[in-house]
Formats: sequence, structure tokens, C-alpha cells
Amino acid sequence: RFTILSNRNLVAVFEQEDDPTPPEPEHVHEWAAEWSTDETYHWHECLAENCEIANDNEKDGYAAHVYDDEGDEACNVCGHIRPVPPPEPEHVHEWASAWSMASSHHWHECLAEDCDIVNDSEKDGYAAHTPSEWIVDIPASSNAAGRRHKECTVCGWVTETESIPATGSDSRPSGGSSGGGSDSTTYPPVVEQPSTGGSAAEVSPSNPRPGDTVTITPKPDDGYKVDQVVVTGRDGKTVKVTARPNGTYAFTQPSGSVTIAVTYSPSSPSSPSKRPGTVLLQMSQGAIGTMTR
Repeated sequence: RFTILSNRNLVAVFEQEDDPTPPEPEHVHEWAAEWSTDETYHWHECLAENCEIANDNEKDGYAAHVYDDEGDEACNVCGHIRPVPPPEPEHVHEWASAWSMASSHHWHECLAEDCDIVNDSEKDGYAAHTPSEWIVDIPASSNAAGRRHKECTVCGWVTETESIPATGSDSRPSGGSSGGGSDSTTYPPVVEQPSTGGSAAEVSPSNPRPGDTVTITPKPDDGYKVDQVVVTGRDGKTVKVTARPNGTYAFTQPSGSVTIAVTYSPSSPSSPSKRPGTVLLQMSQGAIGTMTR
């Protein structure tokens, strides 16, 4: 419409008619009280219609799950449960009964799988060797030198060896553990031939005197090990036998000849055939005793 304000001025006044279409209302988010989750994150979904937010990381409360530690299964915020592998069982040592040895120390190995102890000094029983008194292996004679050694009193490791000078006379050497006396009578042993598994044992000295230390060296065939070493005196009583780390056995010669019986048995694949272990001793009454080094 037009409005005349004076005789010369014409002012046009335009009036806009109202738009019959109302404006779209602004979107108001209606966030869910429950959490939505995936393996890593949680958030609240918008329940209002026509919500334009498509990416989860733009939604309310979006964050990574929170756990107390590696073993915690449930998120502290949303309660999401994640799979947690069971913990590895704690290692339990299984210490061997036999000694492992080196030149200066001994210890027990752990037989359990996956033991993480590498240093021998951290293993069970680790300690320095404790040398014994001299032990005579071969007594000296008037024209031949002998041999003697010291061994650890705990594990049997031979710590020292030396020769014994020939006496130069018919007297036997004294001292050490041979216990050689003045009796000049010798008693050659009777060495039985085993029925299977090896040859008759070697004996040194071959003509021992009472008190001499006699060494028995078994001769098992391949695939066999020492089963029993039995020494019987002339009175029918069993003589004490000592197993040595080097696979030999020793006893002190009594007065009178003895009978030496060494038997063999098949060795298992997992155990050495000539490693010293338990010796069975036959008593005079027929009972069987054991002696373990």
C-alpha cells in the first residue's frame, strides 16, 4: 500500500504477510540411561527421533573401558565383561634327589618343566664341596705306587687325587682310610660271572690284605646298568659297599676271602646306564637292605 506524507513525497510501506509454515523445532537429545558398548568403548545412545549423530565417538559419555588390572573382567563404568585368560599356574620346584656337581660346588636340579632358574647358585642345596679324609683306591706296595683320593662328604665328587709312593719294603702304607695292617696274608676275592648284561667286575687290588680298600669296577654291556653289588665274607655276612661318583664301588677287605657278585639290569631310556645310585646289599639272613650314596 502507499502512504502520501506530503504534497511531494510518496512513501511506500510494504507489509509482509505471515508465513503459514511454522519453523522446524530444534533437536533435543534424549540420552539413554543404559550404556551401549563394544570391545573397547562405551557410550549413551540418543533415543530422540531424527538424531543426526552417527559416529559413536560423538555420543554422550563416549570413553574407553576402565579396569582395575589385567585380571579384572568388568569395566568399572559400564559393566562391560571382557574375556580374561586364566592366570598361569605358579611354578612349583621339583628338586631332584640326586646331586648335580661341578669342580667346586654341588646342587639339586629342578625337574619341573619351565623352571626359570638358570644360575646354579640359586638352586636347592647349592654349596661348596666338603672334602673327606684321604681314601685309598690302590694301596702302594714295595715296588708299585698306589693311588688315593678325597671326595665331597655330601655329594661324592672327587675333589683331589694323588699317588702313594712305593714303600720300598714289604711293609704296607699306613694312614688314609685304607687301614693297612701288618698282616701280610692276601685274600684274592672270588668274582662271580653275571648271567646276563655284562662281564665280571674288575677288582683292584687283586690280592688285598685285611684293611685294604678294594675297588670294584662293574662292566655292564650297552643298554644295561648296575643292579646289585653284593660282597659276602667267608662268614656269610654282607660286607658294607660304598658307591662312588665315578661308577665304581669300594669296600674294606676283611680277614678272609670274599665273594663279589655284580648283577645288571636293562637301563631305562631316560636314565644313564652307569650312574651310581642305590646298591642292594644281601644280608646273611637272606634279607635285602639298601645303601644310597
